[in-house]
Amino acid sequence: GDENPIVRRNSAQALRGMGIEARESLPALVKALDDEDAEVRGLACDALGAMGIEADAAIPRLRQLLADQRETWYPP
Repeated sequence: GDENPIVRRNSAQALRGMGIEARESLPALVKALDDEDAEVRGLACDALGAMGIEADAAIPRLRQLLADQRETWYPP
């Protein structure tokens, strides 16, 4: 990923808009769930949701994030 969080945010947002057509980016979006920038994490989550069932490989990581109450992974 790019060092600039704005570039990473814009990328995740563009992939969200692509929906299922962004399925080849699934590994990058799963990695973005651990980004240091909360907005990038949130947009990656939204992009995965827009993929629907095609993003099923992300489910284990999403479950981990949801289970960790200490983790602030999605922007308020």
